[in-house]
Amino acid sequence: AILAGLSFDRLLTAATNSTLAYGRVFDRLLASAATSTTSATLTARRRAVNRLRRSPQAVVIAVSAVLAITLTSIAVPTVGAVGSTSISGSLAGTGGLPGGRETGAWIRETVPQGAVFLTVGPTMANIVEFYGQRKAYGLSVSPNPIRRNPAYDPIVNPDRSLQLNKIQYIVTDIWSAQRSPFFNGVLRNYVSRYHGVLVYQQSAQTSDSSGRVSTQIVIQIYEVRP
Repeated sequence: AILAGLSFDRLLTAATNSTLAYGRVFDRLLASAATSTTSATLTARRRAVNRLRRSPQAVVIAVSAVLAITLTSIAVPTVGAVGSTSISGSLAGTGGLPGGRETGAWIRETVPQGAVFLTVGPTMANIVEFYGQRKAYGLSVSPNPIRRNPAYDPIVNPDRSLQLNKIQYIVTDIWSAQRSPFFNGVLRNYVSRYHGVLVYQQSAQTSDSSGRVSTQIVIQIYEVRP
């Protein structure tokens, strides 16, 4: 929206202060119109260009209309993507991940300061850190700096960290399980191996690929110990 606003300001200034700029813009339009396959279309374009040349106000209106259409085309799908929730998940931090904020609030209010979490991937780790204000590692984050986002901290040896009680909680969720079944299996093995006790679970309404809505458990938190 900021870029669109800057573009509009520049076009508006050109429309009000420089009729020469209009001529250059519409000369280009005429050049592109020359490629039209029908003479009727070419004639119509020339008439439209001539009308706009004679009326700077028409240029401003035309530019405003184009910008409005462009912004609408961008905004509508973006709002839809942010507002929708499905079994495949949504954008972390936008409120589109069902139960994410509630889970983070429970962590922030219940889990002791200094506790560390292990999740399947960075999406749930982000929720734990942003809403729960506790440190979290994503199991699927590669320790190779070439193959990971530098914003995410990897955990090189999660098994050893669990043995030393440097990780006290494990979080599982249905979205990460679907995206990364291998790492989800590893994480659930850790829950079993390190005597995981379910301390919290969050239910939410989700929709599957066919649009069917149902209520199910979406997030579970286990307390683990060596």
